[in-house]
Amino acid sequence: MKRKPIFLFTLFLFLSIVKINGQTNLDTLTFNNGDVMIGEIKSFNKGVFTIKTEYSDSDFQVKWKGLKRIQSKTDFIITLENGNHFIGNLRDVIDDSVTIQSQYISHKVDLEDLVHLQQVHSKMYKKLQGGVDLGFSFTKANHLSQITASTNLNFTNNFYQIGITMDNLSSTQDDVDPIQRNNANVAFAYFLQQDYFLILNNGILTNTEQSIDLRYTLQVGSGKYLVHTNKANWGMTLGVNYLTESFTNDSPPNQSIETFLGTQINIFDVGDIDIYVQAVGYKSITETDRWRCDGNTNFKYNLPFDLYLKFSYSMNYDTNPAEVGKELDFVFTTSFGWNNK
Repeated sequence: MKRKPIFLFTLFLFLSIVKINGQTNLDTLTFNNGDVMIGEIKSFNKGVFTIKTEYSDSDFQVKWKGLKRIQSKTDFIITLENGNHFIGNLRDVIDDSVTIQSQYISHKVDLEDLVHLQQVHSKMYKKLQGGVDLGFSFTKANHLSQITASTNLNFTNNFYQIGITMDNLSSTQDDVDPIQRNNANVAFAYFLQQDYFLILNNGILTNTEQSIDLRYTLQVGSGKYLVHTNKANWGMTLGVNYLTESFTNDSPPNQSIETFLGTQINIFDVGDIDIYVQAVGYKSITETDRWRCDGNTNFKYNLPFDLYLKFSYSMNYDTNPAEVGKELDFVFTTSFGWNNK
């Protein structure tokens, strides 16, 4: 009979130790107004900390400008504005500077130079982020209907990222052939010091408007962020692209090798608005006087519960199209979506 109280006491002591140990591993954020938040810092991106707490089912998002102090034992992949990367944790915030404690040394940097934090996870599913959005429009005249769908999935490890995107547009109208436009891309980026990175992209495109049955591309190149802050990113890419095409009309299949030059701009410190612009120009090496250009613009308005409204513009230009007179094709879409941050 005496063993039961001893067992209960041992169980209580064990649970208390586990609870205390869990609390000591939590992160503490102190704000300028004296408020204190205790939880788990999951990430820092676009000037915003994402924090998970025990007293809320949803994550909190806090801007760095109101912080006075950070105490954390969580290991992060840390990216600074100068392009340097560290694996370490954050310590005290003093006079708008923060101490990064890596394995061997400490680094004191301005809080404004902190661009990105990604928690070091051992579980694969915690390294995934993605989103999906849908759009639909209908016009009574000619019974014009259009359905759009877009999905994206990103996997981020210590110093590389794999991204998958898929976009689909289907349009029907009386007395007009249906329009199908499908685009999918798998992109790999390996991040180097000083904001340089290597890229390997693999994409496919089908587009009935330009008589493209299948266009396959394979890009190899490198790039650099010219601007990389917690307010905006601007990067350039340069490399070689292998292109193979088949068409829905009588045009013969085609293969080509191109050079490409691209740029992308991402602005995210405009309230609840994110702006993304990308443009890539191609010059064929194996075909005389052939130029191509692809462009994308996304204007996203973030809503509560990780929902958003998105307005998108996509463009393809080709000086030597499969069908004369269809050098340019563009699409404008409006959609409603959800993302997992």
